[in-house]
Amino acid sequence: MNNSSIYREALLEHIKNPKNLGSLDNPDLKAVAFNSICGDELQLSIELTEEKIKDCKTKVRGCSICIVSASMMSELIISKNINEVDKIRKKFLECLKKENNKIPKLLSNLRPLISLKNNRSRMKCVILAWDALFDCLSQYEK
Repeated sequence: MNNSSIYREALLEHIKNPKNLGSLDNPDLKAVAFNSICGDELQLSIELTEEKIKDCKTKVRGCSICIVSASMMSELIISKNINEVDKIRKKFLECLKKENNKIPKLLSNLRPLISLKNNRSRMKCVILAWDALFDCLSQYEK
């Protein structure tokens, strides 16, 4: 099985069984992101305990790539502190812009998403959840 097949399987697993779907009743942070190109809409809600993400839920009305990205992001950020989550977000976005395929170990679970970086027309779908995360982190800083 080659890398492409492995990545495809990982993406399909998140399409079939997306993680952390729904919304939190009383989130500490909440954001909505919209992709005007294809109409995807994503709502992110986050519950904090001190400076850690205790829980995270996403509601996605959009394409499978948007759903997968939200699912993978939510899995990665739960139980991490705010500063670490911001570093993860920045590193992920950097990896999407790099020509090479070197990925920090911290982001190894996101490799299937990063493999989509050559499909420029789908990049907004990939980063929509991460845009909502940025909005949540910005709220926290204020």
